[in-house]
Amino acid sequence: FVKDETVPLFRNNDKLFFLTAATCDFGRFDDIENRSSGAEDLIHSESGGAIGIFSAARTVYALENALINEGFYTALFTRSNGQYARLGDALRAVKVQRNERNDQKYFLLGDPVMRLQIPQSTSQVTHLNGEPVENQPEKPLLKSLSTVSLSGVIRNGFGDIDTNFNGTALVNLYDSDVDKRVEDIDGTIHSYWVNGGLLSIAAAKVENGHFSTEFIVPKDISFSNSEGRLYIYAFDDDSIEFAMGSSKEFLVGGIDDNSVVDTEGPEIDIYLDNRNFESGDVASENPLLIVDLFDDSGINATGNGIGHDIQAWINTDPESISLTSDFAVSFEDFRRGTATRQLFDLPCGDHFIKVRAWDVYNNYSEKTSFFSIDCDGYIVVNETNAYPNPFSDILNLEVRHNSLDALSAQLYIYSVDGRNMYTSEPVTGQSLLNLTWNGLDSHGDSTPDGVYVYNIVLQGNNKLKTVTGTVVKMVQ
Repeated sequence: FVKDETVPLFRNNDKLFFLTAATCDFGRFDDIENRSSGAEDLIHSESGGAIGIFSAARTVYALENALINEGFYTALFTRSNGQYARLGDALRAVKVQRNERNDQKYFLLGDPVMRLQIPQSTSQVTHLNGEPVENQPEKPLLKSLSTVSLSGVIRNGFGDIDTNFNGTALVNLYDSDVDKRVEDIDGTIHSYWVNGGLLSIAAAKVENGHFSTEFIVPKDISFSNSEGRLYIYAFDDDSIEFAMGSSKEFLVGGIDDNSVVDTEGPEIDIYLDNRNFESGDVASENPLLIVDLFDDSGINATGNGIGHDIQAWINTDPESISLTSDFAVSFEDFRRGTATRQLFDLPCGDHFIKVRAWDVYNNYSEKTSFFSIDCDGYIVVNETNAYPNPFSDILNLEVRHNSLDALSAQLYIYSVDGRNMYTSEPVTGQSLLNLTWNGLDSHGDSTPDGVYVYNIVLQGNNKLKTVTGTVVKMVQ
């Protein structure tokens, strides 16, 4: 972090962070030469930066730094009357306990009456595989390839189940913690723990403060038989209330010998711009790639196993695009999900894209789709269908086009000698337009059997396109 170089790079005006900088002089707000500190620059940045900073204005020392910061965070995450502390209350609480010379150099830069946007509610795992997670003589073992059922509740700041909470809970399962070791320049070995690999991503519907879901533990685990972690983040339907929580009341290890044999990879559907796309269609200049995935065992979307990412290749480029971080599991079904990614700077012309995805059994599938990029900005009709043809009662016409904007479509029916027999009212829609003709003229009278010419005129955003074809009307 280089102050003059790093601070101008922040573009987070819509998501300002709170920073603690347990280091010397980062918050030196009273420099005699009127030089701004890193803390001041982050607060004053017009493009992003921090909403508040807890740091020191002078030289400070590591052990004392650790103690005062631990005290500050303890106070910050302690509830009073169901709410987390204001920044100023957390500062006052730690300063009452710690007021030695090192502590006196720490201060708060920011609004002291502000509360951070910490979810006020708690998401709690109550049962795993139908058994309570608390007060068990042995922690349950989640085995590789086993199906896990999970249920829990949302509690408000006072610890009561929030029966008014209705929304979605996102459930992430992590493998056992990993002991990391780093050698310092003086030869000292430092040891610390980090989260194990992400094993599963699932979603659960929250109804009246209760939620439940299930998922399959993937084949790629550490087999350590140590504690794993479950993180649950929930939001209600109006996105005003949020909840967070975690659990370590289980172990990860072993293999489920009774697991179902699965040798099939995921089902893959590839779309460009929208789900009306079919392989070979024309796409927009910077199309949105949409990849729908389904597998009976669940999609491996963890990126944990080597080479097991969700990947896409465009044309013959050997470098793949990883779609793993763009994958979102279905809220309704853990076996389904979608990865989306905007594609930029593709040249005009024909292209193809190949997608590879894996399930939790490490079976993979691949699928390829073809598309074209039209750079002129005109309306391009991908397909027109008129059915049944011949028809007797109702003629259906479908037009698929490349425009991302809603277009107006109007149908004109002509006899073979050029007389206008029927003009429809305009129909508006996106990507797929549906029109019908009941075989009557504009006055409501029946038209004779024979061959008719149709014109469909598409308009929108100063663009115009006409589609022409012929149909046959005949008595059954």
